[in-house]
Amino acid sequence: MPQEYTFSSYDENIHRDYVTRVVEISIYVIISLLFINGELYSNSNWFWAIIGAAFLYEFMPLLSERFRSITHRLPTSVFNYSLFALLIIFYIPVGNSLVLIGFLLVAMSSYWLSWLGLITSFFAITTAYALAPLYQLSSVNYDDLANLILRVFVMGALGATIVGYSKQDQKERRKLVDFSNEASLERNRIVSLINSMADAVVATDQDGKIQLYNGAALILFNTNETLTGKNLQEYLKLKDKETKKAYNIIAEAQKTGRIIQRDDVLYKNNLKETLNIFVNLAPVRVSVTEEGQTGYIILLRDITKEKTIEEQRDEFISIVSHELRTPIAITEANISTALLPSVKTLKQKNDFLEQAHKNIVFLASLVNDITLLAHAEQGRLDTTLTKENTSTVIEELHSNYETQAKDAGLKLKIKIAKSTPDIMTNTERLKEILQDFITNAIKYTDKGTVTIEAAPKGRKYVRLGIRDTGIGISSSDLKKVFEKFYRSEDFRTREHSGTGLGLYIAHKLAALISAKIGAESEIDKGSFFYIDVPVAKD
Repeated sequence: MPQEYTFSSYDENIHRDYVTRVVEISIYVIISLLFINGELYSNSNWFWAIIGAAFLYEFMPLLSERFRSITHRLPTSVFNYSLFALLIIFYIPVGNSLVLIGFLLVAMSSYWLSWLGLITSFFAITTAYALAPLYQLSSVNYDDLANLILRVFVMGALGATIVGYSKQDQKERRKLVDFSNEASLERNRIVSLINSMADAVVATDQDGKIQLYNGAALILFNTNETLTGKNLQEYLKLKDKETKKAYNIIAEAQKTGRIIQRDDVLYKNNLKETLNIFVNLAPVRVSVTEEGQTGYIILLRDITKEKTIEEQRDEFISIVSHELRTPIAITEANISTALLPSVKTLKQKNDFLEQAHKNIVFLASLVNDITLLAHAEQGRLDTTLTKENTSTVIEELHSNYETQAKDAGLKLKIKIAKSTPDIMTNTERLKEILQDFITNAIKYTDKGTVTIEAAPKGRKYVRLGIRDTGIGISSSDLKKVFEKFYRSEDFRTREHSGTGLGLYIAHKLAALISAKIGAESEIDKGSFFYIDVPVAKD
């Protein structure tokens, strides 16, 4: 932003060192001395040349400094003093040499009409008059001396009046300077505050032309162009989330004149990304002198992530409540039926109780999945990595699920490639992932085999996986199997109970232990779910 002009900058620029000041006073003394003795008066060309040079020497730096800052509160006093100096030079009778020289010295003092400038001027003139008799080689005339004293008194009174007026004006100018500095400082504070905000902030006039913006606005609009003076609608093209119609927030503000807050609008940036935006618009008055001159402060925040989480939470609650409601209702019905007097045989009671038990087991599994997912997303799980023997992990998994596979009429095999190295992992998390793979394989395989495999994957990873000869997964479903609550619409999948959380949790856990998860499948031929685990360093 442009630097605000302050009057003190002129004082600093014209403040000269003492050597220059001595030279300047000496020049004034010589000019006064020559003028008093008539040598300049008799040659008016020399007189006006010296007076003009003195004027340019003293006033041009001042005027150029002021005119450079004319857009930043140029003080009218500069023109007043300049005009006053010109009047002195051209209209006061030059015969009154003492008054003329005195006024010029006071008005053109580099101390800018200060008391020190007045004293310096008097010193120069007094010295000149003191040297004049010596220069003329004549004695002092007492009548002339009295006349000199009278003129010095008159000049002093007039000079004091000028300085007094100048001092009063300086006070007013100083108040203006202080006010300007405070306003500039306050504006800088506001600009710094706005620029430090993570939210995009844009200020516009009443027509929607951008007047002020911060860095976050450039990031949101994905541009490095200067936005000042441009129409906000060129960059902020919003749509109503529900109706999908274009939404012009400036037009609504012009119509209602009220504060607007909405979190249901969509914004599509120039990268074709659709973002959910929170927008807050507040009308503000930008001028105290023009009625009806208003503008708008607009705050924009990308809440896509928050909205996605909110939607996922709502979906989570809906699905979990449905998944809980069904087994609870079935369990309650089975137990109630088993207690009916009409159910008399032990076998009938056991059948109902067995169904109730299965649903309770499913509920326990669902609650366990939800708890594990919550801990994973909150970072409350132990994910410390240790060196583990690959064969040991595979054999333990085989031992734990061999009976379950046998009960399902399946053969559980092990296939470990030669020279498979040790792995760097968290055993507990890896087991949870592989257990989910193997339970799914057994659940969705009617006949054939389930194989636990391990083999090097390049030099950095070992691929551990579960291969089955089950129903398989379609290519469209395979892209979504690791999404939360996703379950295939295939009727063969729907025959088995499930929460749709298992593979999503496995995906989350894999990321926590620096592993990569994936799947391959073909309908009616089987599936292969795997995890690539880092090789342990020696």
